[in-house]
Amino acid sequence: MKSFGAILFLIFISCSRLLYSQDIGIYGIKAFTDNYELRNPSGTGAFISIPLNSKNFRINFDYIVLFNKRTFTGRVISDFLPPEGLSQTEKIKSNSQCVLFDLSFLLKTYQWKENSIYLGLGFNTARFSGQRKGLTTGMTKELWETTKFGISLGFSFIKTQLFTERLNLIANMKYRLLNSGEFATDAENTFFDQITIFELQAGLSYRLR
Repeated sequence: MKSFGAILFLIFISCSRLLYSQDIGIYGIKAFTDNYELRNPSGTGAFISIPLNSKNFRINFDYIVLFNKRTFTGRVISDFLPPEGLSQTEKIKSNSQCVLFDLSFLLKTYQWKENSIYLGLGFNTARFSGQRKGLTTGMTKELWETTKFGISLGFSFIKTQLFTERLNLIANMKYRLLNSGEFATDAENTFFDQITIFELQAGLSYRLR
């Protein structure tokens, strides 16, 4: 999925050169999910934003990485759930990650001087993965990698000409809904269920031309 996303990203960059202007940017993220493994991760994102024929419409392509580390008391188990008492209860260190690609269409709904507000609808693909490690036994378990698809709704504030003519300040809120999947009977899949993600993003963008 990562290689496919990278190829799609390069194609998008090449096609964007045909249009009259584009912005590139980076931002930090604080997210809140309803998934017990990923919980409330932090992350980073990079994006390309291109205005369409009308300056009221933009298309964005985002590459996002969310990650979370936590420690809890439990059992490190194999891919299939063992009978009660066959594995040791201990402190467990969990590392989980979500790599996400988002293609969004934005409509400008308000502008005052250099300040603009956009509403957006996006289409997402996300890959979830992770690892658990028992701090007493040293046992490790790779979490079941899961790919999901979904949609996103977004609210964006952009302040242009920050210090220089081409530098912009951006602040976004996004809500994502990602579908549930399938997995082997009796196997634990921490990312199986439908997942919702609410993100707060803040960063900078630069207009290339």
